[in-house]
Parts: sequence; structure tokens; C-alpha cells
Amino acid sequence: MTDARRHGDRRQFDPVRLAYTSDPPESGLEITGHPVVDLNITSTREDGIFLVYLEGAKPDGTSCYLTEGQLRARHRKVWAASPFAALGQQQSYLESDAEPLTPGEPTRLEVTLLPMSALIPAGYSLRVCLAGSESTSFANVPADGAPPQLKFHRGPHGCYIDLPVVER
Repeated sequence: MTDARRHGDRRQFDPVRLAYTSDPPESGLEITGHPVVDLNITSTREDGIFLVYLEGAKPDGTSCYLTEGQLRARHRKVWAASPFAALGQQQSYLESDAEPLTPGEPTRLEVTLLPMSALIPAGYSLRVCLAGSESTSFANVPADGAPPQLKFHRGPHGCYIDLPVVER
């Protein structure tokens, strides 16, 4: 029987994803909770799907799955009345809350990843990987026409990840 927790070396997906790898921390760290990835993007389309993966990279480069999150851009509005707000930001997915992207206009997207707890040993790095499709699990968004061309902004108002690090 195949162990469903084993995803293999995630570098196999690098040709179709953007991957950002950190420097290894000087000492190990514990990540426990919901990581949140803040993306500052510009798109050529009104909608798109954003898949974000957090991975641990061994010193030999092998990349291991830690957690993931996904967000459809039009459903980015935070549901202020969510009864589950303690679990991180939530979206209502109601049509009345939908906010299409404005092509060419910078937009912030916050993607809450699934909860996790992991001890990252000294010498390991973290990788944040971004994808705009995952054909085995999700339909392409938008379903018609050319896929969105995206620009990820850098600098003080660029993209970042907020990690729930536990002091040890």
C-alpha cells in the first residue's frame, strides 16, 4: 500500500511552478499553525486560481511537502462574520461577495495554508511554491481563453509568508 503522506521530491514540479527557497536557518525551528502567504499580484485576466505549497528542502536539495493552500482570486474577500475566524481568515464564496480582478491593477491576495506542525532541522531550507493550475485536482480558472499572465511584485509591499513559529 502506498503511504499517502509521502509526496516524493517536489522539485519534479519546478518546471511549471515558481519556487522561492530560503536560506537555511542557523538553528532548527518549529512551525505550528496556519501559515499565511500574502501575494501582491497583477493579472491580465479577471480571475485565476492560486495554489501555494510550503515545502522543506533538505541540504541535498530534496524538497518535501509540508502544507498547501488555494484561493480563487474572485473569492478573495474575507468573510468578516465567519464563525470560524479563530482558524484563520475565511471566504464566504457567495456570489454577492465575489470581486473580479481588474486586469493590470495590483491586487493583494492572502492565502491561508492548511494547519501544520513540523520541526525544521538546522540546515534545512523552506520553499514556497506557486502554481496557477493543478490539472489533477482543479479545473483551470478561467476555463476559457488564454491563461492569466501574472506579475508577482517584490519590495516592501511585495509577496511574503507569515509563519506561525513557536519559540523553543
